[in-house]
Amino acid sequence: MNLGDKIMTLRRKQGWSQEELAGLCQVSRQSVSKWESGQSAPDLEKILVLSRIFGVSTDFLLKEEYEREQMTQDENGAPADFKAADDDGSADRHEEVVACRRIGREEAADFLEHEASWATRMGFGVMMCILSPVLLIELCGLGSCGVIPLDDNQGGLIGLICLFLILIWPVMTFIRYGIAEREYAFISEGRFALAYGVDVQIRQQRKAYQPAFTRSITFGVALCLISVIPIFIGAFWEQDVFEILAVGFLLIVVSFAVYLFVSAAITWGSYDRLLKEGDYDPKTGENSLAGRIGAAFWPLAAAIYLAWSFLSGDWHITWLVWPVAGCVYAAISAACRMAEKE
Repeated sequence: MNLGDKIMTLRRKQGWSQEELAGLCQVSRQSVSKWESGQSAPDLEKILVLSRIFGVSTDFLLKEEYEREQMTQDENGAPADFKAADDDGSADRHEEVVACRRIGREEAADFLEHEASWATRMGFGVMMCILSPVLLIELCGLGSCGVIPLDDNQGGLIGLICLFLILIWPVMTFIRYGIAEREYAFISEGRFALAYGVDVQIRQQRKAYQPAFTRSITFGVALCLISVIPIFIGAFWEQDVFEILAVGFLLIVVSFAVYLFVSAAITWGSYDRLLKEGDYDPKTGENSLAGRIGAAFWPLAAAIYLAWSFLSGDWHITWLVWPVAGCVYAAISAACRMAEKE
């Protein structure tokens, strides 16, 4: 019987699910699943935790020739060494493990893989949100210019239907991501410590990813600059059709830029979350004044954008909310950090 089989057998003997065992070991459910399937093995620290939880020796777990080992339990079914620790007044090691969650190499790798898998989907979701009003703008604008056989009401109705249909996938993605992130809430909240040597490994991985991150940000900024060129051309070349098409072009190009920004930021942020650096530094991150203001600022900006757009119908103008909001938030963030330093 190999290690994975032993873990699964002992877990089932206790009547625990993989998620329950993961909680006791302070790892993700995926880690337990990989242990039991033989895709990976727990590190030495987790072997000691498993030995403690199941009330067996490490030899039993690690050596295949140990097929059986009697588990001494008290009347409640708990391993005897747990009870002994309570009786002699010493601190319960299991409670200590639960209180101070330590992340080993395997769980850190699982978290980074989880974030990388969601980075592309979240980036695409935000991209679709930006693209959602394009058809509405183009149909209304081109219909009013007589380019297509639709009046404002018909174009607006078709555009709104398309807008809401496009938004279904992003909204579902955001909800699923929020639910998936609950498993790693303790990381976002900083309630963990990295095992010895894990921080070095994460820094090396972040360093390896840095060129790709830089390319994404640089190319995204270049796309944002390119996107406004048709707007300036339309300002001098007074053609309504060209101006309408220019707005659609701007939103499409900006959506690609935002896709690059979001996907790169989530991936980079996963390293910072584990290292507690950057925006996730307890001193300067989400708990800071800038972080608390940002939590309210962006939903307010979105509300202003949607209210202005739907009430006025000037979708070709209301997009200006976002660059203005970005500049205002950058100024607020800089001011808050300067104040905190002082």
